[in-house]
Amino acid sequence: MGAAQERDAGLEHAAVGRDRVGRAWEVQVRWVRRNRPIAPVPYIHTEAGLPTGQKILVFLPHSDDGRYIGGSLALLNKAKEDGSRNDVRIIVVASGYRSVGGALSKEEKAAVRQREARDWVERLGYRPAQLLFFGAEETYEARRGILRQDQERMDAFIEAEEPTMVLVPHIADTAQHINYYARKMVIAAVTRWLAGESARGHVTREVFVVEYPTNHVPILPPSDKNFIVAFTDPRLADVKHEANKAHKSQEAKGFDVMEKFIEAIDALRESDDVFQISRAGRRFARFLSDVTPNPRRARGEHFGVTQLQYHERQGSAPVLVERRLKFPLTEKDSARWHRQRTDRGASLAAGGATRQSG
Repeated sequence: MGAAQERDAGLEHAAVGRDRVGRAWEVQVRWVRRNRPIAPVPYIHTEAGLPTGQKILVFLPHSDDGRYIGGSLALLNKAKEDGSRNDVRIIVVASGYRSVGGALSKEEKAAVRQREARDWVERLGYRPAQLLFFGAEETYEARRGILRQDQERMDAFIEAEEPTMVLVPHIADTAQHINYYARKMVIAAVTRWLAGESARGHVTREVFVVEYPTNHVPILPPSDKNFIVAFTDPRLADVKHEANKAHKSQEAKGFDVMEKFIEAIDALRESDDVFQISRAGRRFARFLSDVTPNPRRARGEHFGVTQLQYHERQGSAPVLVERRLKFPLTEKDSARWHRQRTDRGASLAAGGATRQSG
């Protein structure tokens, strides 16, 4: 079993931060176990159940890896009457130039993917400044783990941005090197930042970790999927599909067919879950939302949501604990999920953490 699989199997590993005077500070991390029986019943929400007031960083290994969650991305960024719902930034970790055909140079292929990414986010309602190209090309090309300079830049980026929520691929997405290591790079940076924050006395810091489906894991394992967004307006799914047409260099792969197929399968499965639990009686009623998807018409997206928090342990070293969020939310968790916005004004590219391309 590899280190990352061990990490997500619930074993403790150290995250090293720095205190106020630069001394190393070690905090143990206890992770949620992934892909275990028996699976919880995913709680089904409408658009109103999406989080608000969050500083969200969406990490995509390649620019088209957000194709299954475009409806939610559009809604997370959509303005409300009293301001924007969240402060969202989309970070493309590596160019993915290898998947562009034709007699073009590496730089030209990377430019094609970047143009497509800009078109995609614009169709979802994002401003150009909300899209960042991290440029982990050394890790992408080397295919031998995370290069130190890329991890250091990611550490600096997370520290500068101070996110309250990060979106990453599921741990099972190991089909491509960069998919797996993009996630690992982000999670390592988040735990180091939280460890450093605890050392500096900011023990109330916490981060939601949201896992999303990707091309190689289009449906999350049942035990890890706890949040379903069922769109009350089916046209939101069309917004996603239209935006995904921006990835013209990837058309030959047939992902557009896969997207709609997954939507239909997921709606049928969740409808069956609701039906089976309903039959089980009142004892399980608390697990059901009042949203019942229509298996023939329902469209939506699904996620796995956990939260990383700092915990003091009497008589032993402090620990960062990941816990799977339970829905419906408690009053305390609801206050964390729907935060009161504060403008911290972190720079888009503080400390040279990102590599902007023209």
